[in-house]
Amino acid sequence: MKRTLVLAIGLLSLSLAAGSYAFEKKHEKALATEAQPLGFTKTKSRFLDSVYLKPGVNFSEYTQLDFAPLDTSNIFIREPTGPNEFDEPWVLTDKDKAYLQQKYLETFTKELIGNKRFNAASGNAKTLQIKTTLQEIAPLAPKDDIQSRPSISNYYSEGAGTMTMKMEIYDAQTNTLVGLIADEADVGNHWEENNRSNNRRQLGLTFTRWADSLGVALGKK
Repeated sequence: MKRTLVLAIGLLSLSLAAGSYAFEKKHEKALATEAQPLGFTKTKSRFLDSVYLKPGVNFSEYTQLDFAPLDTSNIFIREPTGPNEFDEPWVLTDKDKAYLQQKYLETFTKELIGNKRFNAASGNAKTLQIKTTLQEIAPLAPKDDIQSRPSISNYYSEGAGTMTMKMEIYDAQTNTLVGLIADEADVGNHWEENNRSNNRRQLGLTFTRWADSLGVALGKK
């Protein structure tokens, strides 16, 4: 009886482990592959999918932040397939990318520096540099422009879609990588009209959640 129970527990453990691995998303697996050879430790986060920090680094010593421009150079647009596929490709223009970069910097600066969690980089105080790459956008409706929506139609969706990002955290003085973060976020999660105004509002809220979660991961709650 005891032998059967032990075997059952072992099988259950294997099943749970396999299930946990199966539910790990692509960006989480990629970050784990990058972080593990560096010896980084995975840290629990309430709102971020994956956070890895370098052991032995006292993040409380860092009082300043510097933000590199949001990297929008290689964003993958994941469009829906099947009956919901779009008539026109969903394309990010240079103007769109410039808006994303502006909104990112504005939101992160306000949330982390404007709210006094950190100071802006200046002088010789210990500084962290944040390099964020926007990796994927998965929209739920055709792009709100004349080419993609030529007819007078209203689109409704449960949020605007999802965005996936990766953050690299560096000691600015030594250029040493000390942290890695990856997350896929819902850009809104309730039903509303899918238009430019609502989508930009939800984008700002998503950047705010990412900025706040970064502050928490760095010990600034």
